[in-house]
Amino acid sequence: MHSLRISRLIKSSFIGNRDFSVVKVRASSFDGLMDPLLGFEHFKMSTQAIRPRPYAGMCIITYLFSDSAPYRILDTAGTDLILQPTCLSWAQAGRGLVQTASPDPEGYFSHGLQILLDIPGKHKQLDPKAIGCIDAQAIPERLDSGVNIRVVIDYDGESKVNPIDTQRAFTFLHIKIANGENFVYDLPIGWNGTTHLLSGAVRVQTNVDIKYLSAGTTVAFGESSFIERLAFIAHAESELLFFSGLPIQEQTYNSGTMFMSSTEELGKAIADYEEGKMGFITLMEGKWKIIPPV
Repeated sequence: MHSLRISRLIKSSFIGNRDFSVVKVRASSFDGLMDPLLGFEHFKMSTQAIRPRPYAGMCIITYLFSDSAPYRILDTAGTDLILQPTCLSWAQAGRGLVQTASPDPEGYFSHGLQILLDIPGKHKQLDPKAIGCIDAQAIPERLDSGVNIRVVIDYDGESKVNPIDTQRAFTFLHIKIANGENFVYDLPIGWNGTTHLLSGAVRVQTNVDIKYLSAGTTVAFGESSFIERLAFIAHAESELLFFSGLPIQEQTYNSGTMFMSSTEELGKAIADYEEGKMGFITLMEGKWKIIPPV
């Protein structure tokens, strides 16, 4: 029997300037407790800032906050959409695709998350697939005693969005808590959970320890043989992200945003990108143009 493990608190560095900023959180800093998450990026941008880059071996999830301008997502798997505030897009990178994104129109600020979700090794060689957009009306929202919860992704079908592997349980909640109020989540047996505080101050209380989060801080939990009650108590008006899921528990090898099951698979993915087998996205006469995979 295993009791709950809790990671150290990590405050991620802020990178950027007035036109572009990003906070990057990567699973490698959390000793396996973020699994099935590979990481996420919290971005704000008013210009083209996410350069075309290759992705492989995971799902790419993009979520916009309510204060965001629309956001154009373009990839070599067929995605070309304008994502609206409070909406979500999902693509399966599989064996590889190239993606870029920018505010639409340029000059307005887009504000959101790019989430990298691992998939089992047996799916990492599937063809890339654009899944599309989930609008705000399809995302349930709950308001109770000063706590507002958007159930952005839910494994039990409450949300219309589900992981590519439909047997893989994963939940993503976007939560706002009034000062002095609290939110309680029962982490299922064997699941991992990750909390990132966007703003405010929160005390996280478990049966083994108490953690105090400040803005920009991340903590992960998991590997318990019991259902674990996690209580989030706000010491100021607070906004947080909470991810939870059943870990895949498979080794990954990565280069940038390509995560494969072996060094051989990773080497092949890198070669496929360099040889144009994932396609390219290039800027021509001020417009992004897709060069299809060869």
